[in-house]
Amino acid sequence: MNRPPADKPPSGVAKPPSGDRLVSLDAYRGFTMLAMVSAGMGLAHLRGDAQWGWLADQFEHRAWEGCTFWDLIQPSFMFIVGVAMPLSFAVRQSRGETWLWQFMHAVKRAVLLVALGVYLDSYAQGTLFVQFIRVLQQIALGYLVAFVVLHLGPKVQAATAVFLLVGHTAAYLLYGNAMGIAPWTAGNNVGVYLDNYFRLPLSQGNYVTFNFVSSAATILIGVLAGELLRGPIQPRQKTQILLLAGVGCLLVGWLLSGGNGWIPVSFPTAIPMIKRLWTASFAVYAAGWTFVMLALFYMIIEVLSFHVWAFPFVVVGMNSIAMYMLASLFRPWMVRSIDLFVEDAQGTYPAYKPVLIAALVLFGFWLICLWLYLKRLFFKV
Repeated sequence: MNRPPADKPPSGVAKPPSGDRLVSLDAYRGFTMLAMVSAGMGLAHLRGDAQWGWLADQFEHRAWEGCTFWDLIQPSFMFIVGVAMPLSFAVRQSRGETWLWQFMHAVKRAVLLVALGVYLDSYAQGTLFVQFIRVLQQIALGYLVAFVVLHLGPKVQAATAVFLLVGHTAAYLLYGNAMGIAPWTAGNNVGVYLDNYFRLPLSQGNYVTFNFVSSAATILIGVLAGELLRGPIQPRQKTQILLLAGVGCLLVGWLLSGGNGWIPVSFPTAIPMIKRLWTASFAVYAAGWTFVMLALFYMIIEVLSFHVWAFPFVVVGMNSIAMYMLASLFRPWMVRSIDLFVEDAQGTYPAYKPVLIAALVLFGFWLICLWLYLKRLFFKV
């Protein structure tokens, strides 16, 4: 937990003087975290509704192939971690920290993330439960992979990302060919084989630990964006490059997946878009959306200097670990507490009561983050 000096009170969303943070990145992180802890905004029961079904569908993971807004939340976190790495480690290097010292920091951070993730999994299961599928463990593993090439420049970082995606795809294809099965079969693929081999608990949602290979590529794509943002070119040019990269990734991911239902055009699928296996097409397609989102936040906040609207997001973005832990541990208690005060809504607007509760829960967690922000208390790993 970090507490800034008492003589530096909060001042809206002005940039921290150290220069190692971007308000736009904090805002994007906060937006993503709020989306995650919203629990789908209580829209699950409206999935078949004629008016709101389309929106409810976007707050649900695809059963297997395809992509929704909800599927983009974890890639956003991985991407944001990558964007922050060049900015953060550049500051550490300017302080005189050696590569070895920075590596030890990266290892410590990865270990803490794994420990938090294992604790949350064990808390949910009621017993010690060691798995590496939760977003915290996936970030930890990918973080170490990204750090290895962090100081080697954008060309090596980009080549490594491509290598990881190609290697990930090849592993699925080779295993499928060897076993005589479709390589992307749910419950029977190289990722499941590896989890069984290492005696790790299998995911009921068909996620696999092997996802960290391709999700590390997502982090590295974020690293490339971070290298761009700390570079010497003008902010408007940075925005344009981010947007172009986003459109390019969207197009490549869409083409690899065989169209993914955007428009009534279909063609052979090279790599299906499966978030639960973090396939290469999904990684590239999701990176496209993260580039676009970062570009929008960066353009509005850094280029146009319009900060005020982002304050609610920054409050959360600067305490994302605290928000994640609060939501993971105390959501049931918060829901029950709020439900006591909105009981009448069941009779008046029964279809919208879950939405109201979800919004109030989200606001309650945000108020806690606001209190931490005003007290200048920031939890980090």
